[in-house]
Amino acid sequence: MTNLPPISQHQIAKKLGISQATVSMALAGNPRVSAATRERIASIAAELSYHPDPGLRALGRYRRAVRPATYHATLAWIHNLGSPDWWKHSAVFRVVFDAASKRAERLGYQLENFWIDRKNISPKRATEILRAQGITAGLLLPSFDSSPPIELDWQHFTVVRIVDYLQDTPSMHYVGADHFSAMREVLSRVRAMGYRRPGFVTTRRFEHCQFAQYSSAYLSAAADSDTSPWPAIHYCDTFSPAAFRSWMRQEKPDVLVPAYITEHLTNIMETVAKMKLSVPKKLGIAMVCTPDYQFQNADLPDFSGINEGFSQMGERAVDLLVGLCENFEIGPPETPIRHLLGGTWHDGKTLRE
Repeated sequence: MTNLPPISQHQIAKKLGISQATVSMALAGNPRVSAATRERIASIAAELSYHPDPGLRALGRYRRAVRPATYHATLAWIHNLGSPDWWKHSAVFRVVFDAASKRAERLGYQLENFWIDRKNISPKRATEILRAQGITAGLLLPSFDSSPPIELDWQHFTVVRIVDYLQDTPSMHYVGADHFSAMREVLSRVRAMGYRRPGFVTTRRFEHCQFAQYSSAYLSAAADSDTSPWPAIHYCDTFSPAAFRSWMRQEKPDVLVPAYITEHLTNIMETVAKMKLSVPKKLGIAMVCTPDYQFQNADLPDFSGINEGFSQMGERAVDLLVGLCENFEIGPPETPIRHLLGGTWHDGKTLRE
């Protein structure tokens, strides 16, 4: 039996009397081709037993990787908090933006800052501005507690949320850190080093931002522990040295496990020093998300803990967004994609050897 060559898009186009470009766009789901034409092309493709050639796809990806990227479109960096540049003062979002911008440029896209001024721009107007500029895709920053959820006419856009979970209506794709696994990794390491009473320090606001993944992991690990009950979680949305000292004396943790609470780290370290608990000799510290040293107080130590990889987060978010754009997936998805990135361990100098 002779193996017949695979059916090509050119053959489908010839049979229908249309261009190969139209066939290619239709099979990719491009909405610029009418639904009736897409259905007709899909029917003929099925009739002829057409299948995409994975070798050609791989070749196309290779060519895009090695040749200089040409400009395709602009992606929006969408947010509605504070001012147009508030995120530039955030360790996390500055790192995410820089990495995302570089990856977008490499793929032939441009990432542009788009601030929605809630006092002067309605959701309808924001939608009109983006569409008028030809922008149909973007990365969506969290809105946090101090601002309402971002609103646009989502059916016109391809969106990927990043970092935190606060906005999930409508259903959206998401790229962020695997906070649950980060906490379990920290607890496993400090337990292996001989620590027996890890004390988790966080804020209720931060736990709300990431659906209590850290505290869930901490409480589940405590329930699985075969030693005495672990310290109760210490919440410090407004840091009180007296409350922190009281918690330390009552719960007697031998290692602190702070969440990403950079604004309180200086206060914690000062209070620990006044209690004459030298780090790491008498008290260990293991961060579930190590601070970004580009922005933090230089007097703070080299913390041990998990680096959650915010630069990789920016890159992966752009990869996902561009892939969705190039497959013409527009509007809220029925089955949102969740990319959770694992962190890497940083030895630091705040745990005993």
